[in-house]
Amino acid sequence: HAFYYVILVLLVAATYAALRIKGTRVGRAFEAIRENEIAAAAMGIDVPRYKVIAFVLASAYAGLAGDVQALAERLRTKRSLVFCFCRAGMSTVIHYLACLRAGHAVALLDAALHPAAKLELIERYQPELLLSTGNRGETTMDDRGRGSHPEPHPALAVLLSTSGTTGSPKLVRLSAGNILHNAESIRAALAIAPDDCAMGSLPFHYSYGLSVLNSHLRAGASLALSRDGMLSSGFWEVCREAECTSMAGVPYSYQLLR
Repeated sequence: HAFYYVILVLLVAATYAALRIKGTRVGRAFEAIRENEIAAAAMGIDVPRYKVIAFVLASAYAGLAGDVQALAERLRTKRSLVFCFCRAGMSTVIHYLACLRAGHAVALLDAALHPAAKLELIERYQPELLLSTGNRGETTMDDRGRGSHPEPHPALAVLLSTSGTTGSPKLVRLSAGNILHNAESIRAALAIAPDDCAMGSLPFHYSYGLSVLNSHLRAGASLALSRDGMLSSGFWEVCREAECTSMAGVPYSYQLLR
């Protein structure tokens, strides 16, 4: 039942995002081009540019959906608690979404935690599967005996640490409904549109960073990701190439930029 509701939430979010595109500048351009390319060009619409945007959007979402589905099939088993050790990059996004799609409860934790802190969390919560990203970006799975522990509460979808840096053993419980309502509230408050692109500047195991991901997925928008830090030229090259429209940060982030 929990898996059904997670899929239902994702389906509603994807449908809502597709419908919202119609009311945006990008959506109106798509409709004009579909009706008559020559007339659209005569109105000043850059037809080749919007065709590229359509191709990129479709490819990105199809590729993400395919990767998520492939990993979800590998994870398909009795509902369990999964620890996802997060790094900057697409692999963590795929791990997170695949766990939800497979019906598991997922705890998002910092991959850079001290080994002793990781061990304490594992011993305390007894996850049945550990997901992490290898040095070459590959998915590594540590199966710790799935099916040997009681199933998590049916409403539980995500666990987040109360501290994004110290690895506090206290975790906050979130349902799929919590995540959806939070994402929609942020999308509406910030008027995030499908043609927006946020720079992934905060870690996904941090509630703020996760909310950026969720709200942009909810809006059908984009997220640019870089493994480099904010002080690296590579980070800003990704930001420029993706033509990012926003970047989230905490006070310390802006102090670094001074």
